[in-house]
Amino acid sequence: AKPSTLQALRNRNFAMGLGGGCLLAGLHSATGSSNDFYDYRFKSKKDPDDLASFYGGEELMELFCIFPIVGQIMMRNGRFDDTGNFVTTGFPGQLKANMVFSDEVNEDTGMTDWFNKRERFRDTLFGYTCWDMVINFGFRTLEDGTRECYHYGQYQTRARRNT
Repeated sequence: AKPSTLQALRNRNFAMGLGGGCLLAGLHSATGSSNDFYDYRFKSKKDPDDLASFYGGEELMELFCIFPIVGQIMMRNGRFDDTGNFVTTGFPGQLKANMVFSDEVNEDTGMTDWFNKRERFRDTLFGYTCWDMVINFGFRTLEDGTRECYHYGQYQTRARRNT
């Protein structure tokens, strides 16, 4: 007996999704690992507390996800585990995100002098790390009173078997 059109479509979509995920994991494996893989900096005259709120809040992650559906899948369907990691759907597999916030307030002005949000994203599938990266977002106050904002890729690694 022939499978129904719906079942055939589901099988085709599953196969394409699995194949696409494997292709992406393979391409990432082929590119290897790197340190300091990007560093983008710019100056801003914005209020430092507004910058800290942006970098530490949900607005940055909404922009980071690019498409609303990605934000829905990754941010709204996730949960925090017992160790404080945010666990959600990865591409492919399961994504764990760990965030560390650091800042320093200027005692004379009462304003934030610098702020850093360090995020580690680790995507695993079937006991393998598909990709692992650490990125930093934040700013520092310069001598002239402006802020230098930065988006810095600390490291990324390729696929490997977890031990």
